[in-house]
Amino acid sequence: LPYSIDFSVLSKSMPEIFADLRYLSSVLESNHPFLVTHTDGTWYSDKVYLVQRSLVYLSLEPGQPALHTACCIAGSMYVNSYLRDMGFYSGVTALLSTKLKNFLGQNVLVVWKGFDDEELRMFFWILVIGGISATGKPERGWFAECLGTVREVLNLGDLSDAEEVLGKMVWSKDLKLYFEVLWHEVVDRSVLQQI
Repeated sequence: LPYSIDFSVLSKSMPEIFADLRYLSSVLESNHPFLVTHTDGTWYSDKVYLVQRSLVYLSLEPGQPALHTACCIAGSMYVNSYLRDMGFYSGVTALLSTKLKNFLGQNVLVVWKGFDDEELRMFFWILVIGGISATGKPERGWFAECLGTVREVLNLGDLSDAEEVLGKMVWSKDLKLYFEVLWHEVVDRSVLQQI
């Protein structure tokens, strides 16, 4: 047995990692007979491990843009909560939710107004994953407030507009109910602020 992991097989590219996340999500959601019968459980588990390890590795890479680091943290939350089926309310996700909020507050909120459209959509996705994960936690209001601001900048009028943005990132229809609750909280906060 090897004593160390060969990190050369880890992906060092954000687009590559997110392509793998989208693929793993589609495998998990799929009812297609070919994928169900030809997908080995060990392969899936190993692939999830490598993707998560790649996210951790990339998040610690020196010189990484702050938005990419935040995306790696949110990606790890997605992997734990959805692909590993630990749920958004697990202890690991709670720790990552707090870490994500603190990291965003210190490193991303100061520069986000200079983001291009793609970066704004990525930031929106990060905040959604953080907000869903923070359900029932003190951080939830912070994520909802930030989402409200980014929602306005992206001109997301309704739930379907927001779901379209999320669909271009890493998303699963299994998260729809969680997101709907968060979305309504964001909209309610915006309405209350206008009163």
